[in-house]
Amino acid sequence: MSEGDAIRVAVRVRPFNAREKKRNAGLGITMDPATGLVHAKGTVPGGDSFNKKYYFDHALWSHDGFGTDEYVSQENLFDILGKDLLLSAWEGYN
Repeated sequence: MSEGDAIRVAVRVRPFNAREKKRNAGLGITMDPATGLVHAKGTVPGGDSFNKKYYFDHALWSHDGFGTDEYVSQENLFDILGKDLLLSAWEGYN
């Protein structure tokens, strides 16, 4: 199987919604788009802490920083993932 035929897994961190902002939610995620590393660290209600690292083919940051190099817009997302997905669909893959 060529690299173009392989399954790719992506994760995208979105901005807080109105409810999350109202609750003063904290962000427990950092990521390194170059390596695909997503680091989740924090404490859950009840006091248990977590510290997990995950790797993805694509780690996409859209939480904040609009207009910076790190920010992934809808257009960037389509360029990174959507074009190949659409071409595969036209070729009969799902």
